[in-house]
Amino acid sequence: MIYYLGLGTNLGDKELNLKNAIFELGKKAKILKKSSIYYSKPMGPKNQEDFLNMAVKIEADLEPLALLEFVKKLEKEMGRIKIKKWGPRIIDIDILFVEGKEKRKKKKEIFDGGEKLIIPHKGILEREFVLYPLEEIAPGLIAEFFNEKWEEIIKKAKYKVDLSQTKAII
Repeated sequence: MIYYLGLGTNLGDKELNLKNAIFELGKKAKILKKSSIYYSKPMGPKNQEDFLNMAVKIEADLEPLALLEFVKKLEKEMGRIKIKKWGPRIIDIDILFVEGKEKRKKKKEIFDGGEKLIIPHKGILEREFVLYPLEEIAPGLIAEFFNEKWEEIIKKAKYKVDLSQTKAII
């Protein structure tokens, strides 16, 4: 299956955290594309470092819940400790989207694993730090899925990024 993942970090050597996460993901999946790195302010408590965010496109022989289990284990192995919602983190890996699944007629979800996992990620449309990297590696994917123009999607996003701070692909 083809998956799109969002990666974020705001502790320690942030670029190294992203590189390490991609390296570890590569042990279980084929890395197909990587976005540039985007800077963003924290969504939650403001008394924490800014985030580095990016997206990766992978191919994995894992069902969505198995991939979720793998990325949560990877986060823990890399040192992620959940103290508070939207708090600082050494790494955060979210399953954003799955390619090749047909859109359901009544729901916006491709995959509904209950409270554990909903695809597309439930916060995808309000976070520029997810939208821009995803658009970079999969142009038109979000606009087509949600049947809305890219400009309108970006205009509505609540959490913004500083595009002048974008860094090259690692």
